[in-house]
Amino acid sequence: MSQLDYTVPGLLFPAISFFMLAATQRFMGAASVIRQLHSRYLERPDPVVLAQIDNLRFRVSLTRAMQTLGALALLLNTATIFALYLEHVTAARSLFGTSLMLLLLSIATSVWEIHISVRAIDLQIGELKRRPAA
Repeated sequence: MSQLDYTVPGLLFPAISFFMLAATQRFMGAASVIRQLHSRYLERPDPVVLAQIDNLRFRVSLTRAMQTLGALALLLNTATIFALYLEHVTAARSLFGTSLMLLLLSIATSVWEIHISVRAIDLQIGELKRRPAA
């Protein structure tokens, strides 16, 4: 088994941070669209708009899960470096492995959210197809 040193978990810091930033931007984008659709629905109730809001609500839940998993991965990655500092190599390996698993789950959740976001686009396109040409 290869030696675990500071550089291995250290290299994950920018990757996890970048992933968390991307998740935050997705969250902010979805929240903004939800606010717009909410106002639109209050002005004129429409089942398509309500379906879009439901889709976005689920996507926001997935994004929250993705962010939570990513934050836990970052926390355990930091704990790995601390365990290495204390020369607890066995604990560091366990922490690092768990951190990687959490990061994998976060990325898998991200892929799931991307696939679901296509449904929102399909709803929007479907709405255009139902409208008569001007």
